Order: sequence, then structure tokens, then C-alpha cells
Amino acid sequence: MGGYSIDDFKKLIVSKFESLRLHFKESDVVESLLLLMFCRWQYGILMDEQSSREGGRLISLRDVVQRVAEEDGSSVFKGYFLKALQKNDLTMASDSKGGRLLVELWDELVRLSFNDQSEEGSLGECFEWLLSFFAEENMGRGGYFFTPSGIVSLIVKILDPKPGEKIYDPACGSGEFLVEAINYVRRTSPDGELSILGREMSPSVAFVAKTNVLIHGVVRNCIEVKSFLSGDGYNAKVSGRFDLAVANPPFSLRNWDGGESGEFLRYGVPPQASADFAFIQNLLFSLNDEGRAAIIVPMGVLFRGGSEKTIREKMLRENNVEAILSIPSMSFYGTAIPANILFLRSRCASGEVLFIDASSFFIKSQRLNRLDVDAVERLFCLYSDRKDVEGVARCVSIAELEANGWDLTVSKYVVPAPSVSNESLAFLTEQQNKLEQELSFLQQEMRRLLSSL
Repeated sequence: MGGYSIDDFKKLIVSKFESLRLHFKESDVVESLLLLMFCRWQYGILMDEQSSREGGRLISLRDVVQRVAEEDGSSVFKGYFLKALQKNDLTMASDSKGGRLLVELWDELVRLSFNDQSEEGSLGECFEWLLSFFAEENMGRGGYFFTPSGIVSLIVKILDPKPGEKIYDPACGSGEFLVEAINYVRRTSPDGELSILGREMSPSVAFVAKTNVLIHGVVRNCIEVKSFLSGDGYNAKVSGRFDLAVANPPFSLRNWDGGESGEFLRYGVPPQASADFAFIQNLLFSLNDEGRAAIIVPMGVLFRGGSEKTIREKMLRENNVEAILSIPSMSFYGTAIPANILFLRSRCASGEVLFIDASSFFIKSQRLNRLDVDAVERLFCLYSDRKDVEGVARCVSIAELEANGWDLTVSKYVVPAPSVSNESLAFLTEQQNKLEQELSFLQQEMRRLLSSL
């Protein structure tokens, strides 16, 4: 990084973050840092343009803001950016301690000479780290906006995006799936690119996703501010148009508007108490004939009855479900409940569903269980081989699933092998905590279902 490294960037952010949150609300600190990173990207563009002309001059933050104000683009993004920058500008212009800290941070960011995207220490890599840092610092808040990197890497590796393909995320959060897919294609094909479409209903969150993809060199207008489940223009812009689709949507979203989603609710309308199967159908019917998708869902999606069971049955009879991978509790920011990844296809070649219990692949931690690079590779091999492995993976026929009432709970088909050794007290305590968390989740599901009757 021209005398710097990504570690220098990390130290700068950590030191300023700790100081800034003594003077501002955490949400304001996060907003300020994200805005300054966007400005640093724009600053680099202006510097490149100036270097090609004679008579260059010093570029200020005010020049950057002016450039954004003059550019064509989405009025939603521009409006959010300028409003937020105006608030920060007033702070930076003041003689307050917080204002001086922000000015110092901007001056440091300008001095950092970030590498190209293909090299370590790029602005894109630093921005990705910044998002993960925010997620770590805000445990319990905003968890659905950022998915841990190990899980993102696993999903993208299994989906295996190819150059020239199109990828869709209707609840893109900070854009981490889209960016990892972009990075994956560039690693496997240096000249390869993806066509992407991400949607978010919050302008502030959509701004983060837009900044993320822009910093990674995707200059097309590919992030939209749109309701998660809006059917507006779905058939014209989304239906059957994508090679890949992926999402980590809000779990069991209540009181969603099914009337706006009719264009993709082709297998049935989910209950108003849970939009999970609305998200699933939104992804599924975005795929072309060879399309594949992955979506992270809560446990209830696998076994709930009523209209959700009917939708699940149709998906299985149409060979849309390729695999289900269970994830242990404490593996996502902002929620302790266990989850599952559904891998979907327009039509699977096999008449079986692969079930994988991934709990033993995670590195256990009191704060967040994680998948490392080795675990991602081993799970990818399990998925690719589609072989029965005792206590870990099993392929199950549609006939057996029908006999079990279309219940897709992974533990019903994959039972961990019993241990013959004496378990330690720490292990037994961990298992007890896991069972208590799962019981708590099931109790919440029961209360939610009863309240919706």
C-alpha cells in the first residue's frame, strides 16, 4: 500500500473508532466512516483524472462532494449521500474534538495509497474488512445486513459463478454475496465479469451495498432501493433472467404484503406471520432453465405446516431442492438461533435431496462460530460428491421425504455418530447450551404461530 499495509488501515480505523464513539453515537460513527470511505473512492477517481492533465491542484473533500452532487445517478442515493454528508460536514467544520478527529481521519485516508483490486491492500479489501469490523462491534444489532465471510465463501464456491453470468440478490444488505461472487469470478478468470442486481428497501443500507460494489470496480447502476418482496416489474426484470440467485433475508418477516408479490408466488401464498417462502419463491423463479440459487433460512422453513408445507411439497416434487445444509447456533451476527442453507435449482438432475449437518465443521467460540478455509473446502467436497457419510451427510429420496410428511429437518435424516469416549464437562455444557437455544427457538415459533391464529 505504498508504504502502508492493510494492517495499517486496520490500526487507523480501530484507533479512530474508539476515540470517535466517545463523542458520537455508534450509528453516527459508522455512518461517518462509510461516507468517508465512499469519498476516498471518489477522491481516487479525481486524482486519476487530474494526473492525466497538466496544472493539477490539491483536491479537497469539498471537491469530492461537489463531484458527487453534479454526477447523474439515482436521486435516492444522491439524496441520502448529500444529506448525510451535510450533517458530517457541519461536524467536521466545527472546532469540536469529534470534528477534529473526523478531519484527521480523512487526512490519513487521503495519505494511504491503496493497491489495485487484484492485489492485497486494495480499497475494496479494506472496505470489506471495515464492514466485518462493524458487524463484530455491533453484535446483536444489524445482523441481517452482514453475513460472516466463511458462510459467504461456502455459498459462492458451491454456486460456482462463471464469467458472463447474471446474479440476483433481493435482500442484498451490504452486498457481501455480490462482491464475493465478483471476486470469485476474477480469481478464476482474470478478465471475467458478472452482471449483478441487488435490492434493498432501506436507502442507507442500499448505499452501503452500492459503495461496496463501486469500490470493487462495478460501475454499472446495479443496486436498487426497492421493497424486499415487491412484485412490481418482477416478470419484466427478474423472472427467469438469472443464472444465480442468493439471499440472507430477514428471518420470518411478519405482516408482509402478499398482494404486491403475486408475480412470483407461483407455488402458493405463505402466511402473513412469515415471509420466508415468499423470499424463497422470489429467488427460485428468478432463475433461468439452468439456474441455481442459495438462501439462508430459519429452522421453521423445514417443518412448518399449512400453506408452507404445500409450497415445500411442490418444490420437492418439481425437483427444485438440491441440498440442505444445517448451521449451528451462534454462527450469525445478531442472532443466536441455528439456521439452514437451501440450495435450489430450476430443476435438479437427481431425484434426491442431499442433507448435510455442518455443525462439526464450525470452529466453536463463545461469541461467533466460524468456518475457516479448510472447513469450506471439506463441505464443498461433501456437496460435490453427494455421497452418504455416517453422521454427516445423506442423500434422501423424494419418496422417503413424502413418507415423512415433507419434513426437511436435517437431524431427521443425519444423526451424528455417538462418541465412545467420555465427554468432557465443557463439551456436555456446550451441548446443553445448544439444546436450550434450539428449545428457545422452537418455543418462539410456537408462540408466533399461536399468535397468528
